[in-house]
Amino acid sequence: MRIVLLGYYGWHNLGDDLFVEQLSRYLPSILPDLTRLTVLCQNCYYQSSEPSVRYRATGDLSKLQLLRLMVKADYVIWGGGSMEFGEAPNSMLLMQRVSQRTGGQFQFWGVGLEKIDPDDPSEEAIASTRLLQKSSFLYFRDPESYTKAAIFQPDHTKYCLGGDIALLNPELYHPWHKPSAVEQASEPVEIKNIGISGKFWWGQERADFYGEQLRPWVEKHGATVHCLPAHSGPGNSDNQFHEKLKTNLPEGSCLIHDWEHYGDFLTLLRSMDVYISNRLHGVITADQLGVPNVGIASESKITNYIHKSKMVPDLRLVDFMDPISMDHLRSLVSQYRRPSEFIETESKAAQGAIAQALNLKP
Repeated sequence: MRIVLLGYYGWHNLGDDLFVEQLSRYLPSILPDLTRLTVLCQNCYYQSSEPSVRYRATGDLSKLQLLRLMVKADYVIWGGGSMEFGEAPNSMLLMQRVSQRTGGQFQFWGVGLEKIDPDDPSEEAIASTRLLQKSSFLYFRDPESYTKAAIFQPDHTKYCLGGDIALLNPELYHPWHKPSAVEQASEPVEIKNIGISGKFWWGQERADFYGEQLRPWVEKHGATVHCLPAHSGPGNSDNQFHEKLKTNLPEGSCLIHDWEHYGDFLTLLRSMDVYISNRLHGVITADQLGVPNVGIASESKITNYIHKSKMVPDLRLVDFMDPISMDHLRSLVSQYRRPSEFIETESKAAQGAIAQALNLKP
């Protein structure tokens, strides 16, 4: 069996790097007949000990080489993330046609449809909807996307609901679990290290606002603010926003971090007493590690996930540009527990969805 994986890979985006790691480990473990798993990415900084796994930089491939990969693949899979292409996905439609006409299957795994509107008359929306309609199988990460799928895909056997691919195998995160992830201390946790992940395109007004929310912790309690870019690397690094945020906090109180490997991000996140994020997979990894976290819910995917987890959603969800009081964070830290049962359920749902997509026996 040959599989080609597509996605927003090789850009130092936390969620997508976790998708690559999870699928590169998991697929060889469940497919004894897997001869080649080719992961197409922008930059090939990934590593795997599996002999069947190969990472290829798309910029190094000619159109003929890419065509050969599509022709030879039994499955071409877009693995994880939001369906948001920025333009009409014409190249993907072509890959889909080539794959399916030569006997392969073109599928989407672990995706969300927050940005897809079947009633949108734009070329981008029409092409994206067509891409989904013609796919061999669709596996969605949240109930809202699953429900939306029925609008454009009448065949219910061609899609299913599963867990986020970042939750595929929770054992991946075990080395970074906080001690309190298993057993909470009886004494209140002192909040001295506050993590935050904004987005690279946020401007000065947002930096001023969130700086105002964090300043009392620094001035009254000597806390340190740690800026953790869930999208790192050159170009679209979230640290572009974090540099603006830093100007609103006392000198020396705000540290801006960076990372090369997702493990570096997890090591930093593990040391936080509380974490505030507008990045979905920042919130998801915080849950995996047992770090109390707040989702700035300017996007429905964060809202969908936190409600799905059922872990103190009233405290963990804060609307965009709404105040985050000191009492709010204290209540969150005291009431939050790592959602272990939910994580296990999501892991099994992700594994079940992949089994269904590959037509594997339970």
